[in-house]
Amino acid sequence: MASGSPQLHPIAIENDELKLTIRQQRVLIRNKAALLGEKTSKYPVNPKVSDKLKFIKEKTSSYFKSEKQEATQHKTALKNWLETDGNFEADPWSHLLLSWCVTLLELGGSKKRVIRKSTVNDYLISVAEPILTVLTNDDYDLTEPDDWIEALNKVITLVKSPSRRVFVRYFANYLLQTKVAPEFELSELDIPSHQTQVDANILTCHEAEIVLQYFEAQTDITSQTARLLFCLGFFSGLRRQEASKLKLRDIQINGKLSEVHVRRNLQRELKSPQSARNVPLAPFWPEQEIKFLQYFVESALSERRIDQALFADQVIVSKAFTQLSDLLRQITAEPNFRFHHLRHSYANWMYWLLHAHQSEKKLPAICSTNFLEENKKHQAQHIAFLNHPWLSKEVAVALKERLGLTFALSRKKQFVLSHLLGHSSIETTCGSYLHLLDVFSYLFLSKNYQLSRPLLIQHFGYHAKVISLHPLQLKKSVSLLQQPTLLNHEQITKNVTIESSLPILRQHQAVAVETETKQVSLVQLANFMILHEKSLSAMAIASSLELTPAEIEKLIQCYQVTATRTEYKALFTKIKANNLTKKCTNNVVAWCEILEFENGVNALNQQAIKDLISIMIPGKGFLPRTDCVIKAAELLKLTHQLKIPPQQHAFRLLIANHTDSQKLRRGNFADAQFVAATAEDWINKLVKHINLKAASFECASLFQFTSKVSQQEFDKLPITVKLIQSKEVLYKNNPLLEVRILTSQKRLNKASHNQIDTRDKSLANLIKVLCLWFSWQKLKENNPN
Repeated sequence: MASGSPQLHPIAIENDELKLTIRQQRVLIRNKAALLGEKTSKYPVNPKVSDKLKFIKEKTSSYFKSEKQEATQHKTALKNWLETDGNFEADPWSHLLLSWCVTLLELGGSKKRVIRKSTVNDYLISVAEPILTVLTNDDYDLTEPDDWIEALNKVITLVKSPSRRVFVRYFANYLLQTKVAPEFELSELDIPSHQTQVDANILTCHEAEIVLQYFEAQTDITSQTARLLFCLGFFSGLRRQEASKLKLRDIQINGKLSEVHVRRNLQRELKSPQSARNVPLAPFWPEQEIKFLQYFVESALSERRIDQALFADQVIVSKAFTQLSDLLRQITAEPNFRFHHLRHSYANWMYWLLHAHQSEKKLPAICSTNFLEENKKHQAQHIAFLNHPWLSKEVAVALKERLGLTFALSRKKQFVLSHLLGHSSIETTCGSYLHLLDVFSYLFLSKNYQLSRPLLIQHFGYHAKVISLHPLQLKKSVSLLQQPTLLNHEQITKNVTIESSLPILRQHQAVAVETETKQVSLVQLANFMILHEKSLSAMAIASSLELTPAEIEKLIQCYQVTATRTEYKALFTKIKANNLTKKCTNNVVAWCEILEFENGVNALNQQAIKDLISIMIPGKGFLPRTDCVIKAAELLKLTHQLKIPPQQHAFRLLIANHTDSQKLRRGNFADAQFVAATAEDWINKLVKHINLKAASFECASLFQFTSKVSQQEFDKLPITVKLIQSKEVLYKNNPLLEVRILTSQKRLNKASHNQIDTRDKSLANLIKVLCLWFSWQKLKENNPN
């Protein structure tokens, strides 16, 4: 176990395994029994969880609260405590958590090589109490991977913040790297997806002009500091700490090549290594503000050295931030507006400058001063906040030339913007910063805004159709009414209020028309089940699937009846779409499309689906396991219909014990003959249904075969078989075959060469859809209306 490295250099990581020092290896080997729950006479009583948590905080608080020089001394003391004999036996789990903390501080994580102290403290405090509660109070054997998965899943449920439950995965990854836990797949941890809410406040260029006009009239040092901080945030996208702790040498004034260097210094750490960057000042900075920055720097250089701080007095800086925040809130009328929102504003306006004016032949001149004259037809869509000199074509062209992005269309612009913001990935930029992306996409890609079908259904009914947008005119379906009835703009606005520049309709007047029930497809049924299990309303599901609310209500009743049936209850209770990844749900919909397109659903029958459910083990995540070749063949027939290639199949044969021994041992020649014969029998039966040479095949038994004579027995088999020694075969009367469907998944560091094959849980969800399909068909037969 990595209990803090005594070496001066970082420990290298190769093949996702931590290289431990000799002292650390001795601590781990000598004390691993204590970790697995074996008590010693020296320490008969474990302290309470609260005492352990208090002890961990005492050990780390002095480090997290101290400055850099003192922090090094505290970390050295913590490492010495971790390597002291006897501390592990006294409290192995507290020792392990502190060891993980030191490893994060010295080596970083799988995504970031440098992690801030505050982040590591957040990791530790968030998971320490749940881990100590579960792994010290509950009786877990922790000798098999399933025991660890079950224990860690319970830990996840005890983490209060949904956004911090992923920290348990980081800890589990550490357990695997240090060989404390046996090998298991991190994807087996039930960490539900959590989408954080993003504060979408931004400042327009017109509002920024008001801010600058106010500060230009002020002469005190606090206002001048606030003015410069505002420019660094709005025109350069710097974070609060990055702007306030700049050095004089970080500012380079050189005409069109002027830039600000964001780099690490003694006064502040950067959020991540990617935060180090050079941000150009021109041409987005107004010339007047560049001159003011130059004056400010020259005045400071007359009083202090170039390697000293740009803002000498941090008390004044704090007052300047307060003054700036109050002014921004007053101008925007937004009480929650913060300095960080200037950075969000910078991201949106830079995106616009990098992507606008790419091709005048294809895109409308949406920034020209005569926009209304050129687009009289689309006055409602006029975006006034983009008509500003700072966002003009001249600025966009100069900026792209400065950054070397003179070509028209390229994805490199996204990466450049992410780099200018100091983000480690463009996912962060696009997901949390580009709040006007939909508006920009509309302006780039479409001259005419079209009402979406779900929006039209929600506000005007299921049989309304748009025949004119300016003015808004609708008509009812010709197939239902002999003559179309036009609804002009005046008639609609009697009951509908249109308040936005975009045609977003606030209220609705539904067109009530009696209709016959539509045929619900298998794909629609799959999408219904996904949306229903995510707790969407019937109206929202109807809008998304273009079905009537009455049909959705019938589907909900059918779902509830199906879920309460004895043979389906466990499947519907434990497999929920809101706990599955987006990739799993997409796989289910794609497989339904294949079955529907090739009419494969008619080849299935309800009894075959019941047989498949009977071989799925709920305690193993509904892993298919059977001793019947016929049922295994039915499963392979289904995977063949779904066009799942043999390479994505993984077979594991659990060979029952044929002796009285109940312990793991070395196998002799007779054992090898028995295991090889059993495996060959199953292989010969399965090869009729799938190309086993392309799939992976494992054989699990109580025996470990090391002799060449034993190995020769397995070399005779028609395919390559991997031998595994496992206690899982105990008390099994017959050989059992496990079938796993694999999917390629990247590890946490997302390296392209670091992919692993993990079990895909989409199959159990597809079986749910098919159960619901047969119930729906039976309901239609009994009640056609």
